[in-house]
Amino acid sequence: MSFGVENLKIGVIGAGSIGLLFANLMAEKHQVTVVANTIIQAEKINDEGIIRVRNGSFLPAKVSAVAFSEARFVYTTFDLLFVAVKERDVAAVIDAIRDVKVACVFLQNGLAHVNKVSKLTVPAYLGIVEHGARRLDLNVVEHTGTGILTVGSLRPVPAFDFQSVYTFDFPIVISKDILVIANEKLIMNAVINPLTAYFNVTNGELMTDQQLAIFTRHVFEEVCDILAIKDMNIRLRLYNKLKGICENTASNHSSMLQDIERNRETEIDSILGYLCQLAKKNDAEAPLCNTVYALIKKKEKEFQDDHQSS
Repeated sequence: MSFGVENLKIGVIGAGSIGLLFANLMAEKHQVTVVANTIIQAEKINDEGIIRVRNGSFLPAKVSAVAFSEARFVYTTFDLLFVAVKERDVAAVIDAIRDVKVACVFLQNGLAHVNKVSKLTVPAYLGIVEHGARRLDLNVVEHTGTGILTVGSLRPVPAFDFQSVYTFDFPIVISKDILVIANEKLIMNAVINPLTAYFNVTNGELMTDQQLAIFTRHVFEEVCDILAIKDMNIRLRLYNKLKGICENTASNHSSMLQDIERNRETEIDSILGYLCQLAKKNDAEAPLCNTVYALIKKKEKEFQDDHQSS
């Protein structure tokens, strides 16, 4: 079963786990070009394509690639752009695509990038990703969990027909309340990512380990306090959603845990750091969030110190 039109020219900026996954899924029907992190990665993708691993099966897709340093003139050739870089790299991407007129979908975790995106003159959308992915090699990604992509604009923009991108394995939902959904995703990320990263556990262990489950619930409640979510029915629904994610992705390593495992800088600033700043701005108490944030930053510093001394 297939959907949408074929042969759109689609660019994916960023070749981490989500960038590789999206490029592979869309290449079934469209001409996809990945703007990779390095020339070496771009060459590997051009030579071998992108391989998606799902339930033991290897699913290759032919995809073109160019390095970010050499992509200056390629952006205007696309019908649609997905921005799949970390939040810390969004400013550089925005500078590179400033004169592009096509729709751009930003896929970052957290909300720290929203203010930058909202000021763009291009048709800009937020994308909330529910797929699970883990990069295994420069051009290999494991599809650890299927889901949907929810897309919505921050302000009135010329409508893009996202159903033209839709395929059976890549469903897209349009939302008029994208910030509400983004806030909910922020809550999930702010709890699951830092705790799994610090305690070095899978998503499921946050619920199956009794002590971790108690601590996870306390952090969740504090995050809701910071976001001024007072309705207890909403809190209960969100906690059940959090619990369901942990159970449904029980064996997954969160993206932040993967960063720690590979000695990479995490997205702690754009996720929990954003909430800590919000709490400070509103004179709200956030002892748990501040502590977990500091512990992850300490792990990052230890890696940086080891890297500098080696």
